[in-house]
Amino acid sequence: LKVTGKKVCPRCGRRWKGIDTILPVDVYVPGCAVRPEAIIDSVVQALGVLEQKCHDMKAMARSVDKTLYSRAEKADMPAIMALQKIVYSRDIESYGEESLPALRQTMEGLEEELAKKVFIKAVINGKIIGSARASVDGDVVRIGNVIVHPYCREAGIESRLLQEIRQVFGEGKRFAVFMGRRSEPTRWAANDGPQATQSEPLSPVNS
Repeated sequence: LKVTGKKVCPRCGRRWKGIDTILPVDVYVPGCAVRPEAIIDSVVQALGVLEQKCHDMKAMARSVDKTLYSRAEKADMPAIMALQKIVYSRDIESYGEESLPALRQTMEGLEEELAKKVFIKAVINGKIIGSARASVDGDVVRIGNVIVHPYCREAGIESRLLQEIRQVFGEGKRFAVFMGRRSEPTRWAANDGPQATQSEPLSPVNS
């Protein structure tokens, strides 16, 4: 929800950058200050959005065998940003951290990263449910931010994302996968994909 549909407060004249440049917004609540009836109407709208999203998520989980993989483009960044927020918001509790770098990343920062790295997306029914990004450092391909929607985990999508990255960069390269200290690298490794050769603890704040 967004509390006001305006970026300029009529009372004080201050201008704010819209939160929809950082987080996806489902319902806008007009007014400053917001009237009670507007809040009630927006909550009703939000419940409808939530119900539709739950329906879409269940349908998505049943269609993992129809997942499509391809290079992500600039137009995909808002969806990848939204997925990133969902995935890492859940990880905060397991890490015991107040925040993670991925949750503080802005859309501008993500687009700048796209210019430097290869992004692979996994799509079901037109919705991005997985993503990974990689860059080359000498003879090493550095892979990070391998994320999959919680509804679609345990479906082998992480492993397939790694395979897609390997196909992009070809043979003859070494692959280094960077992940949180509580991730499970064996869950990502396919029989013919990158294998874990070394692990080092990385703080989620500094990674």
